[in-house]
Amino acid sequence: MQASVLEDGILVEHYASGITDTSVGNIYAGKICGVLPGIGSAFVDIGEEKAGILKLPSPNNRNGQRLRYGDPVLVQVTKDPRGHKGPDLSSKISLSGRFLVFMPFANVVGASSKLEGRERARLRKMLREILPQGEGAIARTAAAGCSEESLESDYEALKKRWQEIEMQYARFATTGRYPALLKSDSDLALKLTRDVFNDSFTALQVQGRDFEKVRSYVGETNPELLAKVQRWDPALEKEDIFDHYGIENQLNLGLERIVELPNGGTLVIDKTEALTAIDVNSAKFSARSAEMENTATQCNIEAAKEIGRQLRLRDIGGMVIVDFINMQLESDKQLVLSTLQKSMEGDRSKHAIEGMSSLGLVEITRKKLGQGLVESFSHECENCHGRGLIISREPVKAADTQERPEPQV
Repeated sequence: MQASVLEDGILVEHYASGITDTSVGNIYAGKICGVLPGIGSAFVDIGEEKAGILKLPSPNNRNGQRLRYGDPVLVQVTKDPRGHKGPDLSSKISLSGRFLVFMPFANVVGASSKLEGRERARLRKMLREILPQGEGAIARTAAAGCSEESLESDYEALKKRWQEIEMQYARFATTGRYPALLKSDSDLALKLTRDVFNDSFTALQVQGRDFEKVRSYVGETNPELLAKVQRWDPALEKEDIFDHYGIENQLNLGLERIVELPNGGTLVIDKTEALTAIDVNSAKFSARSAEMENTATQCNIEAAKEIGRQLRLRDIGGMVIVDFINMQLESDKQLVLSTLQKSMEGDRSKHAIEGMSSLGLVEITRKKLGQGLVESFSHECENCHGRGLIISREPVKAADTQERPEPQV
């Protein structure tokens, strides 16, 4: 199953079941397989390819005793594995519902920062009345305008799910049948409907057998949005839904290293171990004015609009450094920064944008939502091993280019 989010016909997010899936949020009955006090971490076997990393002093069991090798521990994935590192884990469990995030061990009440001040205060007040002492919750952006009954219903459903997870963990820990997966959002259709679909969408069009399942879920959780759930019949429409919206072509562009801007400029996107670098080039950029400062500013503004979309589409996480074309005027720099901030307003991921340096560099931090588009639809080259270079035994300039061996693909 694949799903795409379009804004004004432009692809901004793409998901594929079994490919772009994320393990973040999965809950495991894990087994301690190593404790390293020197680095303040414990390694936990969760039954996956790589052991997870749990920060100390978190690795304590429910009775407050320090965990030892082989002990069971209830953990949740907070960050997907990357490179040679396993997933990051936490013993502070949270469960996401339609309107709130339930935290059984956190005595805290909060609301999404994307909500307005009065609405945040209203939701926090209702949550304090709903939650018993010792439990916590955060109202999600989707909770805007919802009633106390809706919040309470969401809480009751999450509380029931948590009690089931506790019973499962106790059973596995008692019988020694761990590590084991206790909870996973494996159904991509329902997960995206819960986390992404809201009243800002014009329509949710579904092709295939998932339609009835999605429609039933929306009818139970958000009946006011039911009219926006539409079935796409390729036989009736005489084309596949992805072909109709040109998603394949846009997806292919999202996998390229170089992104062309409308007026001739380009973005060059390179990923390293430490960060992702985005270089803004004027290239063949054509501006109405021949003035250099104005041309640089216009190109940077166009690039800033596209960068926000590319970060969402490619699901680029961690540190991002953008090298804009150098501008002299402070007003122009602020204009580019405000454009970049506006282009990222629709991004569901937590992110932050720092100011522009004297060299035109902008730092962005962004939390990944999944595995990443390029990582999901590619694999490491067997010849260059990710370096992008084929090493020659002879100096390149001295070697005859016609005699260079062809890479084995």
